[in-house]
Amino acid sequence: MTTLRSTVLLKKGSQGSGVKQLQAMLNVWLESSEIFPGALLVEDGIFGLATEGIIKFFQCRHFLEMDGIVGTQMMACLNQGVSGLPLLKQGSTGAIVRRLQQVLTLYGINLGSVDGIYGTKTRAAVTHFQNDHHIFDVNGRATGEVNLNTWRKLAEEPVGMACGPLRSFS
Repeated sequence: MTTLRSTVLLKKGSQGSGVKQLQAMLNVWLESSEIFPGALLVEDGIFGLATEGIIKFFQCRHFLEMDGIVGTQMMACLNQGVSGLPLLKQGSTGAIVRRLQQVLTLYGINLGSVDGIYGTKTRAAVTHFQNDHHIFDVNGRATGEVNLNTWRKLAEEPVGMACGPLRSFS
C-alpha cells in the first residue's frame, strides 16, 4: 500500500494528486476491511461530499474525531491502521480519549462521564476491559493503558455498530 505523506491538511474543497492518492487508499481500506466490497470513491482528486463521508466513517472506525478533515493522526491511521494510534494513559486528554470513553460504554463498562480526560475512572475502566478480554502485559497484569493490543480489541464489533451504516456519513 502506498503511504500518504503530507503536512498539508486535506478537507472538503481540496483538489489534486494528494486527494486522488487519499481516495485510492480509502478504496483499498474499504475493500480490504470488507466493509464495502468494490471501490466506492471515484478517484478524481476532488475532495467532495462522498470523500468527506468516507473520511468520517474511517475516523469513526479508528477512534478519531469525526470532523471530515485529514490531518496527521488520520494519515497515520490510514497508513498504519490502529497501530497509528497513540498510547493512552492516565493524564492523556482530548478527542481521542473522549472517543475511547464512548467505546468503553459500548462494551458495557460504566466509567461515569465522557469528558475526554484519562483519569482514575477511565484507567479503571480500561483495566476492567483488559481483564475481561485477557489483554495482559508480560507479567500477566492489565496495565490500564491503551496500547496496540487494547486498540485492536476495542476496534472489534461494537465500534462498527456504533459507526452505523456507511450511508449515514455522506
